[in-house]
Amino acid sequence: MNHASALPENTIFARASSARGIFDKHADKLAEGLLAELFGIGQNSNAPRDPKTFVIPLAQRLRKLIAAANSSEFDACFDDHVLAEAAVGIPASQIVQAYHKTVENFARLIASEGRGRRDADLVDICRSILMGDMACLMARVERKSAQERSASEIQSMSEIIERETDNIIAEVGFQAGRTNDVAQTMEIDAHDLSGLVERITSTTAIASSNVSTVASATEELQASSQEIAERIHKTNDIASDAVTRARETSVTMNSLSDTASEIGKVVDIVKRISDQTKMLSLNATIEAARAGDAGKGFAVVANEVKNLASQTEKAISDINAQISAIQNATSEAVGAIEGIGGAIDEVSQLSSHIASSVQQQTAAISEISNSAQEVSTHMQGISGDIAQAREKSHNASQTAESLRILSSNIRDDINEMESRFRVVLRSTDTGDRHNEERVPIAVDIEIDFGNGDKRKGVTADMSVAGLLARINASDKDNGKPISILLDGSTRLHGVLKAVSNLGSHVQFTELNEDANQTILGLLKKTRDHDNKIAELGAPLAAKLAKTLENGLRSGEIIKDDLFHPRYEPIADTDPQQFMTPYIAFTDRNFTPLQEEILAKDKHIVFAAGVDFNGFLPTHNKVYSQPQRPGEPAWNMGNCRNRRIFDDRAGLMAARNTKSKLLQTYFRDMGSEVVFMKECDIPIVVNGEQWGNLRIGYRA
Repeated sequence: MNHASALPENTIFARASSARGIFDKHADKLAEGLLAELFGIGQNSNAPRDPKTFVIPLAQRLRKLIAAANSSEFDACFDDHVLAEAAVGIPASQIVQAYHKTVENFARLIASEGRGRRDADLVDICRSILMGDMACLMARVERKSAQERSASEIQSMSEIIERETDNIIAEVGFQAGRTNDVAQTMEIDAHDLSGLVERITSTTAIASSNVSTVASATEELQASSQEIAERIHKTNDIASDAVTRARETSVTMNSLSDTASEIGKVVDIVKRISDQTKMLSLNATIEAARAGDAGKGFAVVANEVKNLASQTEKAISDINAQISAIQNATSEAVGAIEGIGGAIDEVSQLSSHIASSVQQQTAAISEISNSAQEVSTHMQGISGDIAQAREKSHNASQTAESLRILSSNIRDDINEMESRFRVVLRSTDTGDRHNEERVPIAVDIEIDFGNGDKRKGVTADMSVAGLLARINASDKDNGKPISILLDGSTRLHGVLKAVSNLGSHVQFTELNEDANQTILGLLKKTRDHDNKIAELGAPLAAKLAKTLENGLRSGEIIKDDLFHPRYEPIADTDPQQFMTPYIAFTDRNFTPLQEEILAKDKHIVFAAGVDFNGFLPTHNKVYSQPQRPGEPAWNMGNCRNRRIFDDRAGLMAARNTKSKLLQTYFRDMGSEVVFMKECDIPIVVNGEQWGNLRIGYRA
């Protein structure tokens, strides 16, 4: 492609004036030697007229002059100016075109001094030689310029990767430190747990011994109880026998009572007899006194007395018999009583044995009680140790969970490192694999996969070669030919090349002129608006950088806090918010600057500076509300300051090193997800990139 034709000739001459001046300086020397040798002006007035006699010396002369200039002043100055021109956007090919025009003017000057056709041929020869050398020189310069740009980009990328590596290493080191702390905690817990296990083992041994004692005492108690049971059974038998004998004694005693009753009757008779005898005796006395010595009355009395005596004898005999019966009954009663006494004695002896057994049982029970008490005490100790062991086990479990989380964090950090390096590489020209410039653009699309399978979505970026679509697709759709309806009117054809976390990558396979012009028109309109946003954002990024520089100069903020911050989590925030030492400064100084740009374009939704890690200290007022406890969805949309946005879009914005980065993404606002376009512009503080200005606007 002829880049020179892209600019008017006067523009090319105007923008390459400094480089042309350097060439003109050396062109004077070339002209002096050239005119002298061609036309004999000055040094040699008798110059040959046959081109063959001086073309080769002329070529050698021109090459020597250019080589000499190339190795000294010309090389140094020309390279610097070419690089300077290239730095402001002038391709080396345009500079060559400018020098070509200059050489043409120089050749016309020679021709105006010449004489005829042969001189015109000489001009052509000189032009070819001079331009050939100039082309070689410019090719070398362009290669050098490209090499230096590549080296500069590699150096920049190296610095970014080094800084990214430092950040990741610091984070991994921090996580490793936490892992080490957790490991030490686990070691202490394990040591404590080991001590508890030893104590539990010792206590368990004591408890086991006590349990054995209890078991032995229980066996003795069981044997004693068995003996008591047997003796009680025997006692019951003896008691039963005693009851039987007591009943027999009761019968005997009843019999004795009856006998006593009979004796009472006999006694009554004897009493009556005695009374009668007394009366008879009295009568006899009276009669004797009356009769004197008469003896008749005594005979009657004597007879009565005799009868009474007989009766008395008989009564006495009966009494004796009764007494004998009583004696027998009494003897039997005594025997029964003796039997009862013996039985009672046996009962007493059994009771003694029972008492002894009970005493033994009491002693055994006492021993059991003591052992049980000791077991209880030890078991309480075991219970406490087990509770501590359970707590330690719980702590160990939590520690293990913490280690698992830390391990997961480290693994995520490694994965994030890969992702971040990919972001860094894709943000450079060297790492960008797209042959055509992809313009972030949001256009409604409908993709037809065939067989009635139509899916609606939106583009994330587009070029004349393809697009990135945000649609519902998966790996199984890879390689499928598709038809795309763009913006409801333009039909495109392509193939779905791949599905990634960025979206569905589509390559156009057929693009007619109308479709091509439609895409070019959309891209131009988008670029124009993007450039307008970038033009609004560049001064703001510079102001934010200047603000930070002033803060560093005044001592209000510290460089280490700015470039190597420690983000302190703010308690009870969801989503998590963080504090850094410089937030008060940015809240005070960033806020008015960031609010000002919102009024300059109605499409701008937000503007905020973020550091190299995606931390956004100070947001626009509308997104800096105090969080509401227990309402994370509301907080997500209204409390976006003091947050770290380290998703892909956030990292792309934070790590951008280009003059501007354009991207599209879905912005999670808690209650809804909004499709957003963003322009990111570096914030460079005292020559060191702090982060980027993120300007979000409606696509």
